Amino acid sequence: MLNKKTLIIAGILFSGIVANSQAALPADVLKTLENKKPDYRSLSIRAPEIAENGATVNIKIKKIAPLSQGEYIRQLSFYSDFRKTKPIAQFNLGPASIVDGMKLRVRMRETGNVYVVAKLNSGRVWAAEKKVKITIGGCGGTVNNDDE
Repeated sequence: MLNKKTLIIAGILFSGIVANSQAALPADVLKTLENKKPDYRSLSIRAPEIAENGATVNIKIKKIAPLSQGEYIRQLSFYSDFRKTKPIAQFNLGPASIVDGMKLRVRMRETGNVYVVAKLNSGRVWAAEKKVKITIGGCGGTVNNDDE
């Protein structure tokens, strides 16, 4: 029988597993953050786990943490394992910009990770990562749009 104590212990163990499973940004990308430690829990990327070809890989941004009053994402940068020193794409945003649900198509030549870095006007930095497997002639995946 589950009781409150068991649920609390299970929650603590699960949160430790989730926190430890999050990978860090590549060193070249971290250099662009001016010694700021990114928060990996505030932003997520939706992308196919398997893409039939890398010519157009759909990426969707999902903001999962609330912003403080007056705070906004001022810059959104996308990187991959094959382009770490310069972003694949970079957007400078203003206070009225809506990032939640933003979609982008990127080109990937082979299987690798896609990274997104969000710099907030307050100085905070959010980051997320997603591995995308590129296959030739395989089954293509789609962006998980279960929240639409």
